[in-house]
Amino acid sequence: MHIRYQFSLLRHPIWVRALQGLVLSAGAPCGWLLIQALHGIPAAVSLQQNTGVYIYMLLGTAIAFTGFGIYVGYAEMKLSKLALVDRGTGVYNSNYFFERLHEAFLTARRTKKPLSLIMIDLDNFKQINQRYGHLAGDQLLKNVAKTIKDCIRSGETLARLEGDQFCVLLYGSNEEETLNAANRIRATVQQRKKGFEDGSSVTITASLGTAAVDEWTETELSLLEAANNALLRAKQAGCNRILSA
Repeated sequence: MHIRYQFSLLRHPIWVRALQGLVLSAGAPCGWLLIQALHGIPAAVSLQQNTGVYIYMLLGTAIAFTGFGIYVGYAEMKLSKLALVDRGTGVYNSNYFFERLHEAFLTARRTKKPLSLIMIDLDNFKQINQRYGHLAGDQLLKNVAKTIKDCIRSGETLARLEGDQFCVLLYGSNEEETLNAANRIRATVQQRKKGFEDGSSVTITASLGTAAVDEWTETELSLLEAANNALLRAKQAGCNRILSA
């Protein structure tokens, strides 16, 4: 486990770019040695006569190139994170979610470990937009996303699929644990008033549908469809409730 962690650390973008910069920094003194050799001065003689210059050249370029590599690696990390996160709510976006769902589904089918989904849709969200405006609606979605995130366990994946619809991917949770999590989300969303910048606040509810990997879930899309169908039935049954596939 410790070796695996060290290996994954070496693959970190910042470390990768820093190491690349460090390797490239050797080009300056090596290039100067080559120039000297082309002028008929052997490398050993040049090193002996200009030891301090070569050390200075090596250290200077190493610091500059490694520092630039760290900067590039950090920028790559930021761009990568932006590509996976929904800008409006700060949770994962649908692209990242479907990648994780595919990986988790294959693992669950192979290991026979539980895997489930909680599909969440806000009730009467269009009325909120019409009454308070779209900016207030966007703020509401951000607050709801934070509320849901506070309700799930570390390692579980929350994503915004589209509009006011969210989904939670739960690893290793059986049916009872999934329903407990769904109940916790539904109750907390309803209890927490959502405030707006003008000082007003609103109470909103959510409908939820759950589904788990079973013999009938042949693909991750069938699992997603099962959770979505349960959500639709919860909506049709009067909203602010949870139904399972």
